[in-house]
Amino acid sequence: MKRFIIYTIILFFTIIFSFQMNPDDNTFTDYALKIVFPIIIMFGVYKLLKYKLYIAEISFILMWIGLEMVSKPKYEWLGRIILAFTLIAGPLLMLKLLDEIRIKSIRDHLTGLYTRNYFFDEWLPVEINRQSRKEGGKIAFLFLDVDNMKRINDKYGHVVGDRILSYVAEVIKSSIRKSDAAVRMGGDEILVALPEVDEKMALKIANRISENLSKYEGLDISISFGSAIWRKGEDVEKVINLADRKMYEMKRSKNYQSHPLCS
Repeated sequence: MKRFIIYTIILFFTIIFSFQMNPDDNTFTDYALKIVFPIIIMFGVYKLLKYKLYIAEISFILMWIGLEMVSKPKYEWLGRIILAFTLIAGPLLMLKLLDEIRIKSIRDHLTGLYTRNYFFDEWLPVEINRQSRKEGGKIAFLFLDVDNMKRINDKYGHVVGDRILSYVAEVIKSSIRKSDAAVRMGGDEILVALPEVDEKMALKIANRISENLSKYEGLDISISFGSAIWRKGEDVEKVINLADRKMYEMKRSKNYQSHPLCS
């Protein structure tokens, strides 16, 4: 609501400026250009707010002001400068902004792991297609869950819990290859995809991740995990669900009520 008020004020002064540029133009067309066009621009600007495309908003406004100035001999020089800046800097800044937005859509903001949408919509279909063209193509899946996370959040707060989750994510990323993918599935659950890895090696990698975890801020950090192998022609969703079930079997086998958080 605050942003809407701010941009309404900007729209008001933009229209006033428009009339000041050429107060003698009183035809219907002139009024339409001076009132309707800014309203359309500002409506588009307001819609773009949810994507935080502030560069687009500024570019629209500056381009319109520049075109107005160029048409007036008194302000032509300034209008050309504004247009030149908008046409050169605007697209470059927009490309940078769009790249930042894409990164945010790919990476989870807390852990830096892949997001579910990116993994299931882009990474996994491409990798399945690649493995399907190979003889004996396969992908190992590890489903990981941080032990005692609920108790940690309840006792020490979500800020500490978030730091622990980020720490675990860093350990996972340092324990796998660049060609692998680690995904934050939600909460403290993480899925790791390992192309061309068999179950023996997948379990070795899971154990390596577990061994690389150590105390964090005085807390013993551990994980439960399950593994499953997808092979060409199989239903990948069922394979991932199998790894998930195995992870919960390991979690149930541990006695968390008596397991200390600190030592």
